[in-house]
Amino acid sequence: MPPQFENNIPPINNLVQQKSLRKYSRLIPLLAVLVLVCILSLIYFILYKGSLCNLSTIWCEPDISTTTPILGGDKDEHECIGSAGYSWCEVKNKCLRIWEEPCEVANISNWKAYHNEQYGFELKYPGDLNTVKIGASSPLEGYTYRTPTNESFTYNAQSNTWSSIRSPQTNVFVLKETNGIKWFSVDTAEIGILGGAANALIPDSNSKVMVEISVKWGKCAEEPGPCQSSISSEAEARQTLSSILSTFKFLFRL
Repeated sequence: MPPQFENNIPPINNLVQQKSLRKYSRLIPLLAVLVLVCILSLIYFILYKGSLCNLSTIWCEPDISTTTPILGGDKDEHECIGSAGYSWCEVKNKCLRIWEEPCEVANISNWKAYHNEQYGFELKYPGDLNTVKIGASSPLEGYTYRTPTNESFTYNAQSNTWSSIRSPQTNVFVLKETNGIKWFSVDTAEIGILGGAANALIPDSNSKVMVEISVKWGKCAEEPGPCQSSISSEAEARQTLSSILSTFKFLFRL
């Protein structure tokens, strides 16, 4: 019987498998890095972008509802940006920073006092009748305001609104409040090419009276003849009107 020899040579298939394992084992660190990058990217989108949005896109817009308010995105009813330091100044009729421009009432020490016993109100005004026009009407319900362009608006005391045949839903009248007095700012056409007026209508439901205050500026054309206001600009006219309203009060409030 021929001698038997032990065969220590591994099969060819095992050698091929071992070489393949060694080859792929070199790729494991690279795959681990890629997986780590993907995980970190996912965490970034969740924490810093607010939502995953659409995963088919490369970039997501932040969810505004979950982010910090944008500077300038907090305008109030007067369009003043609180985050930028602006607040509404009623007497100057504009937004301002109080450390840059104080919100103070104009010097009215030399203004005249106006007292109307018939319609029950009083105020102070500059004293120039070419600049300030003061009037009152009663009854309140059905009161009609006529603009310089001869368009008529009727006041409804029940709903505190205005309407006209031409403009049933009008934005000509803007409701405001000064020192507890509610009034309408009237945005109408200019009186003349080189002038205009800042107007206020103050309804009083107690005495059934509508008070009219108009502060003219520049040159205007009124019957029976021309007039020249001591106020030269619309901004100054609005500021003067605000100062007048800060002194206004009804005499017979219950």
